[in-house]
Amino acid sequence: MQLSRSQHICRFPSKLNTLKRTSHIKQKFPIWYQLFLITAFLSTSDAKTFTCVTYENNETTAYCNNITFTENDKIKTATKENRITEIRFVNSKIKNIPTTFLKEFKNLEKLILADSEIASIHDSAFVAVTELSELWLNKNYITRIENLTFSHLWALEILDLSENSIELIETDALYDLKNLRMILLYDNKISYFHPNTFLKLTALKTINLSDNSISYIHSLWLPDLTVQNVSISSNSLSTIDVFVFPSTVRIVDLRNNNITSVVNWPPHHVVNLDLSHNSILNIRNQKETFSIFNVSFITNTSLTPLSPRMVTLNIQNNKLYSIPEEFLVQFTALRVLHLSNNFLVSLNAQDFIDLSSLTDLHLKNNKLKYISEKAFANLHSLVMLDVSNNELTDLLENTFVFLINLREVNLRDNKITTILPEHFNPMKSLTKLDLANNEIEIIPQDAFTNLEYLNLLNFDNNNIKEVEVGWAKNLSALTTLYLRRNSIVSLTEENLNISSIRYLYLTNNKLKIVRDGFLIFLVNLETLDLNNNYISHLSEHSFWGLSKLTYLSIRNNSLGIIGDYFTHLSSLSVLDLSFNVINNISENAFQNLHRITNVHLHHNSIKHMPKLKNLEELTYLYLSNNTIEHVTSEHFGGMRKLVHLYLGGNRIKNIYSDTFHQLKLLRELDLTRNLIEDIPDLTFEGLKLLDKLYLQDNQLTTLPSDVFKDLTSITSIDVSWNFLRSIPTDLFKTTTLVSMLNLANNLIDSVDKDTFKYLPNLNYLYLQNNRLKNIGNSFSDMQFLTVLHLANNSIDNLPEDSFLHLRSLVHLLLNENHIQTLPIEIFENLSSLRYLNISNNRIHSLEMGVFDSLPSVTHLYLSYNSLTHIDEYIFAKIKNLEVLTLAYNKLTCLNPCYIANRIDRSMFVYHEGNPWECPFMQTAERVKYVNCNIPNLQEHTPGYTHKFNFDYDYDEIIANMTDTDGSS
Repeated sequence: MQLSRSQHICRFPSKLNTLKRTSHIKQKFPIWYQLFLITAFLSTSDAKTFTCVTYENNETTAYCNNITFTENDKIKTATKENRITEIRFVNSKIKNIPTTFLKEFKNLEKLILADSEIASIHDSAFVAVTELSELWLNKNYITRIENLTFSHLWALEILDLSENSIELIETDALYDLKNLRMILLYDNKISYFHPNTFLKLTALKTINLSDNSISYIHSLWLPDLTVQNVSISSNSLSTIDVFVFPSTVRIVDLRNNNITSVVNWPPHHVVNLDLSHNSILNIRNQKETFSIFNVSFITNTSLTPLSPRMVTLNIQNNKLYSIPEEFLVQFTALRVLHLSNNFLVSLNAQDFIDLSSLTDLHLKNNKLKYISEKAFANLHSLVMLDVSNNELTDLLENTFVFLINLREVNLRDNKITTILPEHFNPMKSLTKLDLANNEIEIIPQDAFTNLEYLNLLNFDNNNIKEVEVGWAKNLSALTTLYLRRNSIVSLTEENLNISSIRYLYLTNNKLKIVRDGFLIFLVNLETLDLNNNYISHLSEHSFWGLSKLTYLSIRNNSLGIIGDYFTHLSSLSVLDLSFNVINNISENAFQNLHRITNVHLHHNSIKHMPKLKNLEELTYLYLSNNTIEHVTSEHFGGMRKLVHLYLGGNRIKNIYSDTFHQLKLLRELDLTRNLIEDIPDLTFEGLKLLDKLYLQDNQLTTLPSDVFKDLTSITSIDVSWNFLRSIPTDLFKTTTLVSMLNLANNLIDSVDKDTFKYLPNLNYLYLQNNRLKNIGNSFSDMQFLTVLHLANNSIDNLPEDSFLHLRSLVHLLLNENHIQTLPIEIFENLSSLRYLNISNNRIHSLEMGVFDSLPSVTHLYLSYNSLTHIDEYIFAKIKNLEVLTLAYNKLTCLNPCYIANRIDRSMFVYHEGNPWECPFMQTAERVKYVNCNIPNLQEHTPGYTHKFNFDYDYDEIIANMTDTDGSS
């Protein structure tokens, strides 16, 4: 895509020629006229002409990029101006729209001046563009619209003035906009507008005044107009008279006001009305009140009342304590009614009597305690009913008897104690019933006999102790049953004689025994969740007949022995037996599970590796947190697709050279928290796809130099918390993709200069809590390193080129060492560094310039050293410094205001534990916040007003990174 013109062109009139032409004027005209001409000349001599660009694929649209406009500037385009139909200002600054700056663009139809810092508009700015149909002035700083601002814009159809600071629209400001269809005024500061403001907008269809401060609307604000869509949400209206909306209005949005009263109800013409998030207490109809401005309208309609045309009515989040009398009379077209989040206590027979077309009724989050048997009597079209989160304790027998088309009922979060067959059986079309979070104790016989279309039934979090036989007769469509968090002790096959069920959830009950064949009728079951029960025993017939089961979870029970319980579950994909007390697994426990992909056996008491041969599809195997002592290659026979293997938290002592050789697709191997003392050379041979290797918290003393030779895809290696004393020079020779290496908490006392040279992609290197004394320039090849953790070693000397090439370094932690001096060039090139911790060392002085290469540092920790003096100017180049810790040194005097004055920002100073003698710091010790401009400090730092917070606590991230135990 090529530009017709790619640069701005600024042209200046020739001052020399102009002065020559006007020299004779001095002789002919009086002095006042000469002054006038000079003023005019000076005002125009700096005028600029900007060229707006067009693109070859659309030469009728001009883009004015990065223009800073002044009063006399002009714009032009490479394309002839009379061919331009659209102009877009992008990233421009036009404080005041000047007079006739568009006079050359006679055929302009669309002008976008959004987000251009416009504060005012000259009254002749648009007078030349009479063909303009769209004008976008949103996201500016306009405060008022004057009478002549939009004069002559007879063709304008869309006007966007949203997201400005408009407080006033003068009465005739919109007078000429006879073709305007949409006006957007939302997100301004309008509190009032004259009744005649929109008088001449005869074509107007949409008006948006949301997010202003309007508290009153005149009844004649839209007289004789054909407006269809009105939004006045998020204003300050307290009372609304529905007669203020013309008979053409179909959609009204009045959300988020302070409306307490609605008068002259109902609005017969409105189709969608949103009154939600107000404070409505009462709604008065035309019999109770009438509008003083629309008497003729009332007279006409009182003889022949019109039925409201409303389809959607939203009055949620108000303060209705009851349904107002005749509130919904003759609302025969209403389909969706939102009454949620009010204070309704009861529903009576007359409340919804005329709502024969209603399909959705929302009543959640009220205070309902009583529903009349005839409250829903005429709601024959109702499809969805939400009465959740109320205070219902009992349901009358015939409450739902008339709701023959109802498909979804939500009764969750009430206090219902009893359900009867009469409650739900009449609702023959029901597909979803939610009774969760009630106080139901028994599911009775025949409770849902006739609900042949019921698909989902939720009884979660009740007090169910008994499920009677025959409770689910004819539930031929039920696929999902939730019975979680109840008190069910036992279930039999008669309780669960529902062949259509696919998903059964019995988590958090009191099941102790899984009876033989108790699920025998659930021939289509795919998911069975038995987590968090008291099951201690299974048998070979516990899951008999479940040939379609893919997910079985018996997590967190009391199983001790696993026999041949699953051999016939040929479709099983996920088996979770974690968090039990399993100590014995039969040889054939997992036989025939040819489709299984995930086996969870972690957090048990397994001592011997289970026989898992020939699980060809297995990809995840969790065996962590057991007591396994031996692992050999035989245990993984046939697991050709294993990708993730977790063996952490066991008692494994020996790893054999061929243990993992068959696992060619392995990507993650966890051997943490074992007792491994030695890893043979060829242990990881062939694991070319391994991505993460965790060996931390073992008893390793050495690593063979070739142990990682085949790990060409590895990105993370963790061997922390071992007893390693050294790192072989060629250990990482083939692991060039490693981005995280953790060697922390070992006994390493030295690092060869070539140890890390094969790790060009390393981002995180953890060496804290070792015994390093010298680091030399071991990190010279790590151009992408972002975190280097060297805390809690014995480093006493830092060569000046130690970190020379670490341009990407963000975190450098050198705390808890024996460093005495910092070479002046030690931090050279660390322009990305943000966190520098040198606390807990033996530094007694800092050389001027040592921090000059650290412009990005925000946190600098110098606490617990032996500093006796710091020159405030040493921090002058650290322009982003936010936190400076100087605690527990030997400083006697310091003025942080000098520091902040140099970096021009406020900052936090942690200063405790120094023998301060100077007045500034003595004052700082007495108060938490210190203003550098208060009288007793002003003499030290005159004219400075930044505040400082002393005794700043380390932020959590850095505190974790610098903890004394050196954990990463």
